[in-house]
Amino acid sequence: MPLVNTPWGRPDEATEYAEGITFYSTPSHGGFHVDRKLVAKIPAPLRGLSGYPDNWYEEDCSWAVVAYVFPEAFLGRGIGDDKEAIQEYAEGVLNRWYPAELEQAKVIADLKEIGGAAGRAARFFGEGDESALTEGL
Repeated sequence: MPLVNTPWGRPDEATEYAEGITFYSTPSHGGFHVDRKLVAKIPAPLRGLSGYPDNWYEEDCSWAVVAYVFPEAFLGRGIGDDKEAIQEYAEGVLNRWYPAELEQAKVIADLKEIGGAAGRAARFFGEGDESALTEGL
């Protein structure tokens, strides 16, 4: 276990879900640690939702961010049989606990897909603060 501390204390156990995505369990709680390179793939509105640094996602609710963005890491773990099912399940959790942030992330994804000026703006903000694209949602 290379990591010696989590936001919840020293881990008892570590389970690698995929390269750069590890679940840590402690006596009191647990959650996912996501490598900084992978965090860049998470839409800004979905980062740091549980009040921890944006590369930690606790096991009760914000874990769904990790499953939503990286569904392949959850294959064979009892959530769904394919990436689409896993992403759908995670989206349901996010919609229950973080509906505004999920909507903002979807708007950004839609803008990136559209292309043109809106797509360029979404890509620009996708590398940093995307709040200007979703203000008022």
